[in-house]
Amino acid sequence: MNKFGKYSCLFLLLLHAAILNGCSGVPKAPPLPSASATYEAIDDQGTVVKMRAKPQRVITTHFHLDTMVLGIVPPQRMAAISQTAFDPNVSYMVQEAEPIQQRMQEISLEKVVSLQPDLIIVRETTGAEKVQSFREMGIPVFVVKAANSVDEVKDNIRSLAQVLGEPTSGEKIIEKMDRQLEQIDYGIKTYKFVSKSCVLVSKMNHTYGGKGCMFDDMCHYAGVKNAVAEIGVQNGQIISKEVMVKANPDFFLLSQSWELKHSNSSSYKDEFLDDPAFRSLKAAQTGQAIYFLDKYLYASHQNCVWAIMKIANAAYGDVFDLKEESFIKGY
Repeated sequence: MNKFGKYSCLFLLLLHAAILNGCSGVPKAPPLPSASATYEAIDDQGTVVKMRAKPQRVITTHFHLDTMVLGIVPPQRMAAISQTAFDPNVSYMVQEAEPIQQRMQEISLEKVVSLQPDLIIVRETTGAEKVQSFREMGIPVFVVKAANSVDEVKDNIRSLAQVLGEPTSGEKIIEKMDRQLEQIDYGIKTYKFVSKSCVLVSKMNHTYGGKGCMFDDMCHYAGVKNAVAEIGVQNGQIISKEVMVKANPDFFLLSQSWELKHSNSSSYKDEFLDDPAFRSLKAAQTGQAIYFLDKYLYASHQNCVWAIMKIANAAYGDVFDLKEESFIKGY
């Protein structure tokens, strides 16, 4: 072979190597992740959610879900959190949530694209279409039912801990809850109170507070009768003035958080007690319309134990010391 032939062969070999290896400065496509799952978790709709690793960029669609997730994993594993987490009238986790920079009012497809989460946790009320949109983006989506009892809160914590890859952390939270519940049970049985009754007056939702809701179960643990449930009103039915009159509770619980947001001070309480329709009621005659922060009225998460103590104290005096109140977490 002459020189020209040798050089031609060498040139072709070098060109072929350059094509195979790529030229310097040209980015290579990242390898596709393995389709095999490291572990699986079943959500409340029966969907098997496959996780390739413990999620490091979690987002949820609801404040109560944020509360449970942040109890299971540290803030570094959450890509964003609800703005409500920083309202001390509603939230138990103001301090714990502080390191999370991204704060949301609501979740949108655009927000999801920008945050690049590796797990989205949603309530069943989010809607099938939105859930499917998230899944079509290749993101695992875990659906959780809203808890209507303390036992359902525990179930939610266990299922969330499973999908987050932290079952031990979930069990630690439940152990802490159980210790507080034992203390509550002991306190209620020791003092042997004459049982009192109450009615939750919600300006946010006039159909919340009947039999079968979280508030109803918290009243049960606190040794307090939920007066509207006692007369057969189910959660989801309107709690009207007529219902309240028929229930005739020993005291009313009003949302102080709503008043604070609207700068009404005690005007709603005064208006409520002065209503001619309520003048014959025990609560009105004794002036027992008690303001509660929303964190003690709407607590479908692990910190419901503090809300139970608060309800018991409203009925029976300072039975429980709430100085120990803190955000319950498993790490």
